[in-house]
Amino acid sequence: MSPRIVGYSLHMLPSHFRKALETYLKNGALQKVGEIEWITIKTRGNDSPVHKSQTNPEDKEDVISVRIQPKDGSRACTHHVYANGTGTMNIGDKREYSTIAERRE
Repeated sequence: MSPRIVGYSLHMLPSHFRKALETYLKNGALQKVGEIEWITIKTRGNDSPVHKSQTNPEDKEDVISVRIQPKDGSRACTHHVYANGTGTMNIGDKREYSTIAERRE
């Protein structure tokens, strides 16, 4: 069963980020936090959630921020999801768990 998505509508995301989020939820997020209860697609007001990282100004790629609540009741945390389906939880994390061949070290 897919996690419940709240906040910004999944269907309003640009198609490449919608696919990237679906990939990340099935791969990276699942590997990092286990089963997922819900996610919030974060945005500032009604603006698009696609942005540059404010927590890591050295990262120049577009991301979306999602808050992920694990089913096990542990603390929800924010992940950055990249257009290629990889993602990070913390500054310095390796972008990983994409189902496509390109990976960043």
